Amino acid sequence: MFLSIASCFDASCFDGNNGGCSHICAGSVCSCPPCWTLNVDGKTCSISAGKAFVTCKNDGVEVVIDKCVASDVEQSMIHLRSSTCGAIEESDSKWKISAGFSDCGTEVSFVDNKLAVENQLMIGSAIIDGFRLKNKHEIGFTCKYNNVATVSKSFNAAAESVVFDINDEAPAELSFGFILQPYESDDYITVADMSTGTALIGSSLYLRVSPENELPESLEFSVHKCSVEDEEIDTKITILDSCPLFPGLNFRFKNEQSVG
Repeated sequence: MFLSIASCFDASCFDGNNGGCSHICAGSVCSCPPCWTLNVDGKTCSISAGKAFVTCKNDGVEVVIDKCVASDVEQSMIHLRSSTCGAIEESDSKWKISAGFSDCGTEVSFVDNKLAVENQLMIGSAIIDGFRLKNKHEIGFTCKYNNVATVSKSFNAAAESVVFDINDEAPAELSFGFILQPYESDDYITVADMSTGTALIGSSLYLRVSPENELPESLEFSVHKCSVEDEEIDTKITILDSCPLFPGLNFRFKNEQSVG
């Protein structure tokens, strides 16, 4: 008698869908484990604010989560969309997952004429009080990038990053990293030593613009503007892809620099 009455009470938690709860279902009531917060729908849980952060960089993305978010989950079950990009220990209390633009299941699309780089944090089923929950958790995040980038005269890409809570939208847009690499000749094989940042007057400079890190296969880039500045005489020359004649300056683009 007692067993049949109790089963009527808790029947919804054993409906094959965990009672609709994303995490814990008991007595037909949904609840969340530590470091998760119950949403207004009373069914699903989201990672609590301040417990998981995304860092968007000009060479990829990083996700860092407190270990309490997945305290009952095996390390191998914490990864991005591709399970080959799994969690490693950032510290005694945090997991970290890193991804480039062309791996880990990363997807690139255009949203409002801006580049959106998107992936998901995947957290496998947890074991709580000896019970394995059926639900797995997928938390999506997106980094936003400009479709125009600038390469500085210092021959180095500017280091940029944006950090935000995984539940929020990226607060700012970044640019992909590009470098301006000097070479000794127009065969673009031997890298020139520009450690001093100077060159002999009258000598030729062979410069190649290239991504600092591998870009997604779906993206191409082109150089459409170059500015040369002489700080000593406070003069700045802007060169377009159809180079105008300018006294003392012999500049041309070499289309063969394009890299597929």
